Amino acid sequence: MSLTYSGIATLIISKVMDMAGVQIGNEEITKFIETGLVLVGGFAAFYGRWRKKDITWFGARKKII
Repeated sequence: MSLTYSGIATLIISKVMDMAGVQIGNEEITKFIETGLVLVGGFAAFYGRWRKKDITWFGARKKII
C-alpha cells in the first residue's frame, strides 16, 4: 500500500472511531488519539505525494513539462 493511501486510511479510521463513539480510557485520551491519527494520516498523505514529486512543500501541484 502506498504512503498516500495509508495516510488517507488513517484519516478515515479516525473519523469512524469518532462517529462510532469508541472510547479508549477516558474522553481526553480518546480525543488525543483521534487528533494524533488525523495529524499522522494527513502528514503521511502529504509526504507520500511530495515524495512522489507530485506537489511542492506548499501543497501546490507541480507542472509537468
